[in-house]
Amino acid sequence: MTMILTCLTKDFIVQASDRRLVYRRAGKIIYKEDDRNKALIYDNHTVFAYTGLATLSNRKFAIDWAAGRLAQQANLHDAMGYLCECATKLMEIHPLSSYPDDQRRLGFVGAGFINHVEAAKTTRRPGYLIISNFMNHEGEPQPPPYNTFKAYYNLPLPVDEPTFKLFRAGQPLEEDGEKQLNRMLRRYFQKKQNRVQPETIGRLLTCAIQETAAINKKVGKNIICTFVPRAYREDTGDNREIHAGGMILNQPVTSEGPQQVTPPGHLSNQERFMMPPLLDLPRCIYIPGDNSSLQLYTAIHVFPQLVVPELYTNDIVVTIPPVRSTGVGEMEITAGDWSGSLTAKLINGKEGLTD
Repeated sequence: MTMILTCLTKDFIVQASDRRLVYRRAGKIIYKEDDRNKALIYDNHTVFAYTGLATLSNRKFAIDWAAGRLAQQANLHDAMGYLCECATKLMEIHPLSSYPDDQRRLGFVGAGFINHVEAAKTTRRPGYLIISNFMNHEGEPQPPPYNTFKAYYNLPLPVDEPTFKLFRAGQPLEEDGEKQLNRMLRRYFQKKQNRVQPETIGRLLTCAIQETAAINKKVGKNIICTFVPRAYREDTGDNREIHAGGMILNQPVTSEGPQQVTPPGHLSNQERFMMPPLLDLPRCIYIPGDNSSLQLYTAIHVFPQLVVPELYTNDIVVTIPPVRSTGVGEMEITAGDWSGSLTAKLINGKEGLTD
């Protein structure tokens, strides 16, 4: 199934989603897999994830199908309207039209910085977006029928106040887990106000999903966490940049010749969330449930008329020149040049199950 946690602040947005899909027969889960992407970054300023029906037209996964529709329009407002229209038409076509109501539910939840005009001044305000056939404007489930999709924009935060707003979609947190997470986030913002770091929020959201996954088999422990800064870069035509992520490497040893450096076998969540400032580009972090350093996945990146599929990396090797110890716990390069290689591929058009 799916759990999506989204935290809005005045300076950044963080969205975390698990990667589990399940196949059900007669109401029972008979198969599941944990490496299906549900995350999308639109035009460097909005993140999306989905919950509900996973496989749509031509056996495409919902997030890949949505990426293709969002890319066909020039801006977010038009893209959301077009996605609504296409999703409604899709529900009228066999085999989706024959599905029972509980299998026809589908929702795309997004968050981004919306240019908002107030008192003749344009400001970027964090907004929460919903495109769904079963959720209302607050994200609460509605009764069937689930034939028509609607789109909602919410601007839930006051301008420039050092606060946050947490949203959940899909599976619930166990017992009072959502209240506890809200209390924990509130303590951070009361204590640090404008100094709360996005990686701290990402780590808290990830831990909340993984703790739920330990007792709810409909939620997976493999998480992708996406970040959007308020100071995102405006569209620059064909010069579109994405941040593909980073990796901690094993520390080199003193040597008189070149040596190869590779990632460690495992990384803690704290190490995983050690990242440079967001600056003006969004980024994503993949957190596997077993804490292994590889494999790595990214979100899909969507721009008007362009879709960059999910990137998958399963090997990284960096060759460094000779190094020596400075005697004060540091090392310095003595000669030569750096080089590196990675094994990666774009994931596109994979077939799959139902969520």
